[in-house]
Amino acid sequence: MLRYGYKLRFYQLSGPDKGNLSHEEFFQDREQMMTRYREVFRQDLYAYNPTAWQYVDNEWTRLSV
Repeated sequence: MLRYGYKLRFYQLSGPDKGNLSHEEFFQDREQMMTRYREVFRQDLYAYNPTAWQYVDNEWTRLSV
């Protein structure tokens, strides 16, 4: 079974579900995740930018990036 150690959570940007989870993208290492994060980060989105997570001790922990 392939384990992913990192993920980005993306959020709805408009409509009645604004701010709710849209989808998640999974990565094998932090560098892959950070490359993708830099591609999609927008200063004007502030709280609606993706959030970064790491899988540690059988649970997802949010990272500050």
